[in-house]
Amino acid sequence: MINNQLRRAIMALGISVSILTTQLAFGQAKVIQAQTEQPLPSLNRDQPPVVTDKVIPLDQSELHDNITEWKKLLAKQPGWESWKQASWSVYPLGPGTHGWIVELTQDGQKVGYMIVSGDMHGGYVLTEYGKGSNPLFSLDTLHRVLTERGIISNHITVNDLVQGTAININRIYINALQALWKIVVNGKASYFDAITGALLDLEQEPTASIPDPHAQPSIGLTANLPLLAEHPVFDPYERMPWLTGKPLHISNFAAFQRAFKNNDELRLVCELYNGKLSMPLPVLGYVQWEQSEPLLIVDQEGERYISLSIALQLGNLYS
Repeated sequence: MINNQLRRAIMALGISVSILTTQLAFGQAKVIQAQTEQPLPSLNRDQPPVVTDKVIPLDQSELHDNITEWKKLLAKQPGWESWKQASWSVYPLGPGTHGWIVELTQDGQKVGYMIVSGDMHGGYVLTEYGKGSNPLFSLDTLHRVLTERGIISNHITVNDLVQGTAININRIYINALQALWKIVVNGKASYFDAITGALLDLEQEPTASIPDPHAQPSIGLTANLPLLAEHPVFDPYERMPWLTGKPLHISNFAAFQRAFKNNDELRLVCELYNGKLSMPLPVLGYVQWEQSEPLLIVDQEGERYISLSIALQLGNLYS
């Protein structure tokens, strides 16, 4: 059974306390000195963005143009209006993944993210996206967790964390349901879930194999609004059918549509990292764009839109 501490970590909302401006991300802003009783440990800054909405390296113009177009199309959907004027920055994911996370900010508040992967032709595809103030790989969430666990002083700001030099911070993205921070302090590595910030019981870094480009799920956005069905948000722990019941037999989109129509609540339950983390997520609905495979909408600190096929490979659905 999942303990209360993990439940709170999974369900708690992360509050955005700071954003990284383009100047700060490129190391042009002045470092704010933390007022601590002991000297601030040297922190190894996370990788700077490779692209932003205002700075375009010559070799990244195609990535910039794709992100601009995807943001424009998503912002046309009802409920996504905050994306219209949002600024964004792109950060590389872990080694070997050939992927990037796009972080969107509007009026000082984070409003969502996109995951972009390289394709077999040297281009870029959108593979995941989500909205909310606590997106995937939020530095604010990481800062809060490191502060609560006493890994850093509560006087150290998010800016200090990014600008410093002895805590090594890395993003590791294996797939939509297995994304984590790797934090190395004094040679010892710890791993934290990239959405909730929950400490993961891992002795070594999970393998992030390079995906087969032919099997890489991609989201083909179009100017037309997608097929959409939604249920209200609910607490997946109010009932825990995965403890005593059997999962639904769902292997394709048609079967999922029937199950979603016939059940007011569906839970996606995943046993991740060789069973070290059990993660139940409320299923809010599904989306299908004209040129895309179906996407599952799950609630995890905000709405996340992930490949249905990936979700069915990594978890089971319970009513």
